[in-house]
Amino acid sequence: MQHKHNIPTLLLTLLAFASAAGLQAGADTDILVSDFEFDSWAAAGWTVTGSAFGNGPVTGDFPHHRPASGFDIKGTRFVNSYLNGSDRPTGAVVSPAFTIQRPYMNFLIGAGGWPGKTCVNLLVGGKVVRTATGDYTKPAGRDAEKLLWKTWDVSAFMGQPAAIQIVDGPVTGNWGHINLDHIVQSQKPASKIIIDTLPSEADASRMETASLLEDLRAYRRIPRQTPGTAAYDTLLAEIEKRNGRENLTLADRLRGARELRDLFLADPHRPRYHLLPPEGGRHIDANGGIFHRGRYHLFLLGYEAPPAPPVLDGTDTMRSRWVWLHASSADLLHWVWQPPVKPDFDGSMPMGLYSGGIVAGAPRPTIILHTNKGTCLYTADDDDLNRWSPHSKNPVIPAPAPDGAEYNVFDPTAWKQGDTYYALIGNKNRRPGYEGDCTSLFKSPDLVNWTYIGPFYKSDRKWTLVEEDAACVDFFAIGNGRHMLVTHVHNPFRRVQYYIGAYANDTFTPERHGHMSWFGGSLGGPETLLDGKGRRLFFAWVSEHAPVAGWGSTTTLPRVLSLDAGGDLRIQPAPELEQLRANPRPAQKLAVPAGGEVVLPEHFNGDCMEIEVSFPAGQTRPHGLVVRRSPDGREQTAIIFDPAAGTLSVDFSRASLNPAVRYIRYNAKIADTYKIPENRRQTTIQTAPLKLDAGEPLTLRVYLDRSILEVYANDRQCVTQRIYPTLPDAKGVALFTAGDAMEIPRLQVFDISPTNPW
Repeated sequence: MQHKHNIPTLLLTLLAFASAAGLQAGADTDILVSDFEFDSWAAAGWTVTGSAFGNGPVTGDFPHHRPASGFDIKGTRFVNSYLNGSDRPTGAVVSPAFTIQRPYMNFLIGAGGWPGKTCVNLLVGGKVVRTATGDYTKPAGRDAEKLLWKTWDVSAFMGQPAAIQIVDGPVTGNWGHINLDHIVQSQKPASKIIIDTLPSEADASRMETASLLEDLRAYRRIPRQTPGTAAYDTLLAEIEKRNGRENLTLADRLRGARELRDLFLADPHRPRYHLLPPEGGRHIDANGGIFHRGRYHLFLLGYEAPPAPPVLDGTDTMRSRWVWLHASSADLLHWVWQPPVKPDFDGSMPMGLYSGGIVAGAPRPTIILHTNKGTCLYTADDDDLNRWSPHSKNPVIPAPAPDGAEYNVFDPTAWKQGDTYYALIGNKNRRPGYEGDCTSLFKSPDLVNWTYIGPFYKSDRKWTLVEEDAACVDFFAIGNGRHMLVTHVHNPFRRVQYYIGAYANDTFTPERHGHMSWFGGSLGGPETLLDGKGRRLFFAWVSEHAPVAGWGSTTTLPRVLSLDAGGDLRIQPAPELEQLRANPRPAQKLAVPAGGEVVLPEHFNGDCMEIEVSFPAGQTRPHGLVVRRSPDGREQTAIIFDPAAGTLSVDFSRASLNPAVRYIRYNAKIADTYKIPENRRQTTIQTAPLKLDAGEPLTLRVYLDRSILEVYANDRQCVTQRIYPTLPDAKGVALFTAGDAMEIPRLQVFDISPTNPW
C-alpha cells in the first residue's frame, strides 16, 4: 500500500502548536488554576501589591535578562518579576479563590531560590500551607531562567477554598525574582513532591541561612558542627533537602525506586537500547574506556552529592561533585553498573573528578584525570575494577600551570610507549604560532614525575577556528602507519572533531581533519578503547535539546573506527548490534515516483528499530528516508542525501510539535561576542559532508531509539541526532526523491530488542 505526499525539503518551516507539550495527565483529569494568558492582573481578578509584577504577566524577556524557557507549553505569557531589568522591585499578587479538587498541584517555576522572599505560596484559610521557590541563589548558567515542573501534595486540603500567592520580597541580586506558569490541579504529580509540610518560620530562616552559607563557602570547608546544636540541625536539614535520601525508611526507598522506574518506563523519549544510567540523573562525557579480562568497561561523568557526615564534620561542603559512573559489558550490548569512582569528599576537590582516560599500556589499570588540584592518578585495587585508590603523590601535574607556562592543565590522556609514559595535557597551548586548538605533550618514566615537552601539534585555520580548543582528547594508532586524535570542542558550539596524521619524534602532524557532529548536532565527550579483537571502539555523549523527566543524555552505540586503503576514516556500527534484531520485516523492493514519496505500510512503523536501505547509483537530486512520521505528516524527520552538494542531512524542522525543543547553532558566549542575530542562533537541520564515488549507491543503516537517531552512510559517515516527537502515531517510515523515479533495490526493517532494564 503506497501513498504519495509532499516531498521533504532541506529547509522546512518549523510549525509551532500550542498544544504540543503539557502534563502527562489527560485534559479530563486536570483542572487549570491559571496559565496566565491574560493582559491585566486586575481584569483577571488578581490582587496586586507593590510593583514587582507590573500590570500583568509578560510575553518575553526584560532587558539584561537571560532568556527564559519552559513557560510556553501553552500560550506565550508567564509570570516574571524581573521588572524593567532589575531585581529591586518587590511586591505580591494573589489569585481569586478556587476549590482544591485534586490531590496534587503542579506548576512551572524558575529563577530565585529564596524561601519566603521569591516564592509561590498556597493559601488555605489565609495561611501559607505550601511554598516553593526556583533553584538559583547565585550566578548560574544560561538555563537559570528555565521553568521546571514542581509538585505539591495538597490531598490534605481537598474540598477547601484556596488561593495562590506569588511573592517577590527584598532580594536585590543573584536571581532575586521569580518565574511562574501553568498551575494545574491533577490526579498525578508532575515531579517529585517538594514539600509535604510547610516548615516553621524559624526553620525557613535556618534553611535560608544554610543556603547563604553554601553560596559563600561553595569551595571552602564548612566549620565542624556539634551534634545537637541549631547549626548542626540546620545543615543536616539542608543536606536532606538537597540530597533527598537521608533518614529514608526501606519502604520510602522501595516506593521511590518503583515510582522512578514507572516514570521512566512511561517516558516516550527515553532510549531502550542505548547506554544510560538506570537510576536517572544526567551524565555527560564518556571517559576511561578499557577492555580488561574479557569485559568492556566504560566510565561516564555523573553527579553525586557528598554524604552528610563529611559536611557535618567540617571536611566538605553540600556542593555536588562529579564522579565517574562505571558500566561494564561482556558483549557491548547488555551493561551492568558497578560502583562509581568518587573524589575525596574532604572539601579539597570541589569540582570532583572531571574528564580523563585510562592509561593505555599501563601494567595495572590506571586512571588519569583532571580535578581542580590538577592531573591526578587512580589505580585499580581489584580485577573487577570496583575499587580505585588515589595516588599518594596527587596531583602529579598541579593546577594551575605556573605563571608564564605555555601549557594549560586540563583534560588528560596518556599511554605507555616502550619504557616511557606520554600524556597530552590541556586544551590550549600559549606558544606563539600555536593559536587555536592544541594540546601539550608531557613525558614521564613512572607516571609521577612529568616533564613538559611542548605543543603536540599545530592546528590550521583552513580546518579550525582560533576559538576552538582540544578537550577530552584521545590519541591512538588507527592503521596504515597513521594515528588519530579525537577531541571535544567547546566553541563555537559543542561538537567532536578528529585529525588523522603522522606521529614521530614526539610530534603529531595532522594530514586530514573531520567532524563527527555539525550545527544542530548532539555529540560531545568522545572516548575510544582497543578491544581483544584489535578493534578501535568509539563512544560519545549524546546530549539533550529538550527538557526530559528525571534523566538526561545518553551514550552512542559502539562504533568501530578504522582507515580504508586510501587513508579515509571508516565508521561502522559494531556488528554485535545485529544480535538485538527482532521481528524482521520481509526485504522490500520499492518504486518511488518522480518527485514523490512512498509511505510504507503500518507494519514497518516503529520508534525502536534498525532500517537498512540502498538507493540506486546515479541519482542527481536529493533523496532519502523519513522516520517518526505521523500519518498527517505534521511530525517527521527527514534523512536527506544531496548528491550535487555532497551532503548527508537530518532535517528536524518538523521532528516535534513541542516548541520547547531548541537546537542551538552557537553557544551563548560566541553568539554574544560576534553579535550573531537571534534568527541565526538556532537551526533546524544538521548537515555532514558525504561524497560518493561514480557509480556508488547510497547505503544507509539507521538506528532509531525513541529520541535518538544514528545514521550510518556507506561506512564513511555517521550523523547523530536527538528528536522529540509528541504525537503517539509519529512512527511511520517513508522514502522520497526530488528527482526522477527510482527503484529501491532493498529495504529491510528490524525491531531492536531493549537492553535497558527500564
